[in-house]
Amino acid sequence: MRALLTLLFSSLMVAPPLAAVPASGPPKPVNLTARQTAVAARWVAAHGHAFDPGAIDAGVYRDIVAALGPARIYGLGEVTHGTHEDHQFKADLIKELIREGKIDTLALESNYTSGLAFDDYVKTGRGDPVALIRSTDFFRIWKGDEFASLLTWVRAWNIQAAKPVSIVAIDLQLPAKDARIALDELARRDPKQAMRWQEAFTPFFGQGSAAPPKFGTAWTALSDRGRADALAAGKAMLDRFDRDAASQAGPAFARAHEAARRVWQGFSAYEYVNGDPKLDWSKLPPDFASRRDRYMAENLLRSARQASGVALWAHNGHVWANYEQVYEDQGYLTLGRVLKKTLGDDYRTLGFTYARAQVLLTSFDSMSNMALAKVDDQVASLPNDGPGTTGALFTQAAGPGRATAMWLLAPSPGARDVPAAVRCGDYFFGEAGWGYVPSAFQKKRDDAAGSKLSAYDVLVWFRRLTPQRRWPNVPYAK
Repeated sequence: MRALLTLLFSSLMVAPPLAAVPASGPPKPVNLTARQTAVAARWVAAHGHAFDPGAIDAGVYRDIVAALGPARIYGLGEVTHGTHEDHQFKADLIKELIREGKIDTLALESNYTSGLAFDDYVKTGRGDPVALIRSTDFFRIWKGDEFASLLTWVRAWNIQAAKPVSIVAIDLQLPAKDARIALDELARRDPKQAMRWQEAFTPFFGQGSAAPPKFGTAWTALSDRGRADALAAGKAMLDRFDRDAASQAGPAFARAHEAARRVWQGFSAYEYVNGDPKLDWSKLPPDFASRRDRYMAENLLRSARQASGVALWAHNGHVWANYEQVYEDQGYLTLGRVLKKTLGDDYRTLGFTYARAQVLLTSFDSMSNMALAKVDDQVASLPNDGPGTTGALFTQAAGPGRATAMWLLAPSPGARDVPAAVRCGDYFFGEAGWGYVPSAFQKKRDDAAGSKLSAYDVLVWFRRLTPQRRWPNVPYAK
């Protein structure tokens, strides 16, 4: 359940708290004794690979690529949306995947139009990379040195590559821009219908040349009837594009068709969000909390059909696939879980953890007011080295050499040739998204149920994480 709750914090959308799992559900956490933890630490020490995070040898990335093995999609996480080392490590690992010919596509947990702009830039050189990253189409959490280093590197690679690397974006939180693409294409064939749907989407467009309002703000400002009308219009527009696909062709139509799909997905993912912090989320459809992840998985699989290999850039809590079956039975699916169910061993994951972190994020008094709170990023200290944490486990495993970073090929979830303390122990991973509740951070043991060392295929641990190198005066992503 830990990573499912993490999704609420890592998401930029107004995400609902998860409905309560019935009493017959989740398994009780397996809290390890000091002796059992020592057994697990010895196993990690014997199987882990220490490295120096201040001077990472290229062999580290090559070894991890080899450990991950061949895959159709590599889900690469980040433990927070505001730390430097995990973001930069991920960016550099993606470069190695490209160099070795393992991937030819980068998929981003970002909105559709940002992916179009990035893809055009890395293939043609059109556009200013600084302006593209600073655009409000792109989430503020990646407006910094780490992602910029990857974007410009891919452009340089493509200049000399026989087959250029593509970029796709799989998120759905910018319906104003998406609706404009769809409506402009539809207006060529049915201007009257395009005008009717434009009126339904008016609350999401900016006035004049102004940028669109934040989607969550515009959505919650609508009445119940207004939200229902927008959802119905979005579905009707998508149905129209689905029907027209039989007679229409070409990149412009395909782009508009995809944009129409993202409009409906965005409205559907927000369907029951009305701005009321007292709303009883437990009475909503069980699948509601997972809609965004399921849609992102569908978008990735559809957008990368022709790719020979894909690196997925997203949060730990989206990419992970190995968690207790009871949560899936309750309707909660991560993006990674959907990919794993579809691709099997052709989907491999890498997650991050730490002992101590300085994180750029926003704090909240409670989960109930998080959704409507103003973003106010500050540097916060997050500990992940107390009892039952991966930070304490790896710190103990580091031993006398006091390694400051390690990577581990995790045991498979059903492995029997490793100690029970490794297979069955539950751990906090120290995950946070763009915001967190200090009073609740890693306080409830139930949050760790199902969080094993096998949560990811490869786990990378840093003794210390520092704040993300985010750019100054970064505009908020609308």
